[in-house]
Amino acid sequence: MIGKIKWNIASDSKKTYIKTVTIEDIGKPWATRIQKLFQNLEVAANTPLAEYEAWLHIQDSVNLFYASPYGRKYVSTSPKPEHFITALPDNMSFAQEKLIMDPDENTEEKKTLFLPILHISTINLLKEDPSFKGIPRYAAIMDSSIWNFYFNFEDFYVNGKDIRPWIVESIAENTHRGIYNLSIAREFADFNARLTKQSFISDSNGHGQFVSPYVFHSERYMKEQFEMEEVQKHMEAIRQYSWRILLVDDKYKEPLSSANKGTETNKREIVVHLLKNIGLNIEEDCDYDSKKPSIQLECAANINEAKSLMGKSKYDIILMDYLLNNEYGYQLLSQIKDDKEFAGPQGKNFFIFISAFTTAVHERLLAKGLSRSSNYWYIGEGACPTNTPELLKYRLSELMFKRLEDSGINSLSESHILKITSHIFKEKPEDVSIGRIKAVRERAFDTYYEFLDLHHKYALLKKDKGQSLLVDSFLEDKVHMGAMLEHLLQLIHLTAFGTIRQWPEIWEEYKFFTRTFSHKNELASEVTELSRNIEQYIITLKSA
Repeated sequence: MIGKIKWNIASDSKKTYIKTVTIEDIGKPWATRIQKLFQNLEVAANTPLAEYEAWLHIQDSVNLFYASPYGRKYVSTSPKPEHFITALPDNMSFAQEKLIMDPDENTEEKKTLFLPILHISTINLLKEDPSFKGIPRYAAIMDSSIWNFYFNFEDFYVNGKDIRPWIVESIAENTHRGIYNLSIAREFADFNARLTKQSFISDSNGHGQFVSPYVFHSERYMKEQFEMEEVQKHMEAIRQYSWRILLVDDKYKEPLSSANKGTETNKREIVVHLLKNIGLNIEEDCDYDSKKPSIQLECAANINEAKSLMGKSKYDIILMDYLLNNEYGYQLLSQIKDDKEFAGPQGKNFFIFISAFTTAVHERLLAKGLSRSSNYWYIGEGACPTNTPELLKYRLSELMFKRLEDSGINSLSESHILKITSHIFKEKPEDVSIGRIKAVRERAFDTYYEFLDLHHKYALLKKDKGQSLLVDSFLEDKVHMGAMLEHLLQLIHLTAFGTIRQWPEIWEEYKFFTRTFSHKNELASEVTELSRNIEQYIITLKSA
């Protein structure tokens, strides 16, 4: 069945909620069940739209469900169908020029083809079931972009979280920003429809092994991945620093082509919204009296503009479109290779392609002999901000954290350095004896080169001081970092390679270390425990 769903969102001083739900052309009992499903559902207080429409596709009386705007699902009605067949109508045109709606044409078919779709079923197709070979991959199409949202009646809680508010807010936000009207978004929908059509074998009694090798990224899955504890720890580290980002896109300030002439969205606005969505503050929106900006965003419309900006500033992350008018974004790589003028912080630029066709990007790079990782750059996976914002949010967070790791910033934190040092002197005071001195010295020997690497990374960071926001925001509160690393390096060197009689020198380095950390209240307990262990070790050396 195909039905039209419309909900009204109301707000009071405490909450925002769906007040009424209207469902047309669907009939009972589905209409009643869906009304109850969404009625009085609380959503975020900042939901940007009071009223909007979506399309709801439902197939009744079967245990397996699939529907899309491009075709109908034909399925066995047995309780546990062993196989299924998907067919797309022969009269559906997949030509892009047919899918881009002409503003002068206002037929019902063209209006409804590009509305978001809610897929609702009585079973959860996204859970792997061994009786349905290939289902996880097949079902991912229904949750692959801004166009499709899937859940089942019985289980709309994912990892203990209700996904309904996210669906409502996502559709409302995309509608409010005019994303569904953009030509680039509709072309992406057409592209996915083509892949869907090729991924299913009509006139066959099987599915799974015949699926084409396309992978559809699930927006909901990427949202779950982004919210994982490990990623959130990465994001906490990312949000501590200021970032300079370069957006290279010929459409960064021009309104994107749209079926609705009232839509003025451009690429920069979409990227800014996404950056804010992951908790980063854009410079022009920042209250300088209360907090510093997290992002300084600059833009270039072509390769020459990008090179001009890169020659003046060092960018921590570069977001780059695939096609720039008559140029390709990857051509920038060939032009900056081996030229130190365009080198990023620590001599390496970090790129991420913001395109719906990242697979084509990497294939073209491979054909040109440009690797994704080199001495001059690192290229992240990339994604499309228009159609797969959750995927891009996840990919961008991965890339930003890798930038922290490669620069050494993440490993140069006080807590990390304390952890390494504590590993060397990990014996409790009562356990330190002549027999255990050897174990401490062996661990110091193994760890010495790790400290040497940290010292080298700090020296590289110092070279970029004043040229990289990321480096500057890290160094501004690390006044004693260089001296502390030098003295710790000497302490570990003496422990690993020195003689027992050099305990006075070890004591001097240890005292400088404790004085440096004395102002770190949040690390007081760790420093106290480590200090006791080092003191006991030195006392043992003295009495040996």
